Amino acid sequence: TVDYGNAATAPLDPSRTGYTFTGWDKDFDSISSDITIKAVYAINSYTITFDTAGGSNVESLTQDFDTDITAPADPEKEGYTFTGWTPVLPSKMPAEDSNITALWNINQYELKVKYIMEDGSVAPDVNISFVEYNSEYSVESPKISGYRPDIKIVSGIMGTQNLEIEVTYIKTIVEYSNTDDKTNVEVD
Repeated sequence: TVDYGNAATAPLDPSRTGYTFTGWDKDFDSISSDITIKAVYAINSYTITFDTAGGSNVESLTQDFDTDITAPADPEKEGYTFTGWTPVLPSKMPAEDSNITALWNINQYELKVKYIMEDGSVAPDVNISFVEYNSEYSVESPKISGYRPDIKIVSGIMGTQNLEIEVTYIKTIVEYSNTDDKTNVEVD
């Protein structure tokens, strides 16, 4: 209750999630009748910052509290597949600045080592394995009596695409002829 013509005493500034109190909708310095005074608020803006953990840049989002968030385009990272954000990107702007981090799965690529016999004979089965991006691989060519592979050990570091490598086996038996007999000599 306030005496006629006197000023009302303002209560403590109210608070409201996502808003900043800016004042009252009416002046209450000289009260002459019953009056209802309402708090006036300004909506706050907040920022979500994206840490792509080594991926392509994603711009921060700054927008008003409780407005709908449109997810940015997924970042890209060589040799990896983007799987989402942690914490999960909210559907509406929260009442605080926040940071979220990209989650990635490392990609695996097929390594196919194909064996070919130079003379057309039956070759060993194809060796197929899956290797993670940027990881070392090493596949020893099988030993075949009477033949040597042109690549003894297929090795390297896996890139960002499937690989197919051919290993050719060359016959190591050389035949010499003379008038008396044939002699087989194995050459390595």
